[in-house]
Amino acid sequence: ELLLRRLLATAKKGAVIARSLTDENGRPLGESVFVPRLFDKKQTYLSQAPFDLCGESLVYTLASALPQDGDDWFAAAEIPENLTKTERGKFPRTAIYRPEELTVSLSRLDDWLKCPYLYWCRKTGLYPWDDSAFDTLSAGNLNHKLWESYWKQPEEERGAFTGYVETNWENEAVRAEYPALSSQRLKRRETLLKQQALSLAALQDAIETNAKAHGRIRVEVETDLKDENGCDFEINGVKFRGKFDRLDVYPDNKAVILDYKLGTAEKHKNDLQLAAYAYLLKKLRGLETVGFGWLGHADGRLCGCFTEEMQQIYVLSDKMKTKTVLCKKITPEGQIAKAEEALYKIAEAVRQGSFEANYAAREGSGSLCQNCVYQTLCRRREDPYYSEASEESAEDEA
Repeated sequence: ELLLRRLLATAKKGAVIARSLTDENGRPLGESVFVPRLFDKKQTYLSQAPFDLCGESLVYTLASALPQDGDDWFAAAEIPENLTKTERGKFPRTAIYRPEELTVSLSRLDDWLKCPYLYWCRKTGLYPWDDSAFDTLSAGNLNHKLWESYWKQPEEERGAFTGYVETNWENEAVRAEYPALSSQRLKRRETLLKQQALSLAALQDAIETNAKAHGRIRVEVETDLKDENGCDFEINGVKFRGKFDRLDVYPDNKAVILDYKLGTAEKHKNDLQLAAYAYLLKKLRGLETVGFGWLGHADGRLCGCFTEEMQQIYVLSDKMKTKTVLCKKITPEGQIAKAEEALYKIAEAVRQGSFEANYAAREGSGSLCQNCVYQTLCRRREDPYYSEASEESAEDEA
């Protein structure tokens, strides 16, 4: 009741208290017990409202829920019956976006494959407000900086990954990516991040031993995908941009692409982002990708697909075998072919500037829409047809 009175006190000239006459099943609803007390002068233990309450009311019956001609109505909250209607467009909702420079970030390729509207929302910066203390973006940047700083050392000075993490976890350049992590409030998070980094360091130590034994030439980190002249790859005027986290280069122009993830590795097993990197590496630099995978901090595992030759390096045996998830049903060649097809499709979509919502989008074994923060924008919940189709699909799967 005090909260209601505080809300009323924020009014500048007056306040309107509104309520529904019935619930969703049509049953009558009573008035809030707090409202009559606003006008009851006997309630002396509560201060009176900061302005005079006239007590006037306006009732809309179920037969005329919208204000009719001549009725009073509030422009910011209501729509009268006689107002000219605006067509909101057909379902599914489609975003129209045609910037002067047509570009695609390959890190968003899988967003577009799942739902073009989701891709558009994230590309244009429509991120929900996150007031949590832990910043996942900064944590991810810190991890990337940690591994990047390891590889930037002279080769003869590189030791074990695990020793480097222990020594450089407080490195000034690394911590600059997430200064707030040193606060007492995030102490538990910092401890967990370090444990995860050490777990992934042990995995990389095992991979490193194998890679050196098989003649790896060099490792490139945080490198833009451009040709020798610094130009982006283009398809029909659409520029594709990307930056790989780590590239292991072997003799005969063979390469393996690895990507660091803050979360689990297996979550990305069907993503085409790295396969798209592989396609561009072939076009721009003539490198043949013979494997790619994701290194997950949350589970300390590697998930990916590799040729039989590369499996000897990246698919670990003995005690470390559970640390590698090999995607047996897919091959680098097959994924690269899929990525090539996807690149031409998204190039055409970007040229047209049309991004239609996919109400049947899936993520893992569930619906992508179920937890999507953009449901209100794409009007997913407003369309009964798609809701019924989704429910029927769920029943069939069950």
